[in-house]
Amino acid sequence: MPGSLVVAKGHFDTLLAEKQMELRERESRGELRIAPQAEMRSPGMDR
Repeated sequence: MPGSLVVAKGHFDTLLAEKQMELRERESRGELRIAPQAEMRSPGMDR
């Protein structure tokens, strides 16, 4: 499904500039989404 791949923003920020550009291009095509770390948590995992 398009856009079903989610990359954590915190991880994205650690990548080399070339990889960040590649992922931004994929995001603009709707292939993935770069999400804040808070969105990456599963419900109930903070207990």
